[in-house]
Amino acid sequence: MKKILIFATMLLAMTACQESIEKRLAREAREITEKGPQPMQVLGNDGKMHTMIRDSVVFDIASLTEREYFTMTGDIDTIGTAPTKEALVSQLRNAPAYRIHRERGYSFYFLYRSAKNPKQVYSEITITKKDYE
Repeated sequence: MKKILIFATMLLAMTACQESIEKRLAREAREITEKGPQPMQVLGNDGKMHTMIRDSVVFDIASLTEREYFTMTGDIDTIGTAPTKEALVSQLRNAPAYRIHRERGYSFYFLYRSAKNPKQVYSEITITKKDYE
C-alpha cells in the first residue's frame, strides 16, 4: 500500500510540474524580448545593407497569437517595403521554429514601424491558419 501511495504522489508531482505549450511559448517569447532588441540585416532598394530591429515578441495566450514588433532604421524608400504577407507566410511555412504554432493553428501578427517616427507604421500583417495551410 505504501508503494502505491508513493507512486501516486510521484506521478502527481511529475504532471503538476509541466507547463502547457501556450505557457511555454509565452515564456520563450518573453525571454527573447528580455534579451533586448535584435538587429537583422536587410538588403535595401539602394543595394546597401540596412538594419531592421526586432524589438519584442509576445505570445498572447488568450488569442493564441504570436506578435512580433520591428523597427526599420532606414527610410522606407531606401529600404524598400516591409516584408509582404506572402513572404512572411513562406518563411513561416519553412521555419522549424514555428512548427508547433502551425500544427496547432495559431495566428501571427507582425508590426513594422519607423525608427525616426515611431508613430509611422510601415506595415501591419496578421497571418492565420487559413493563410499558411
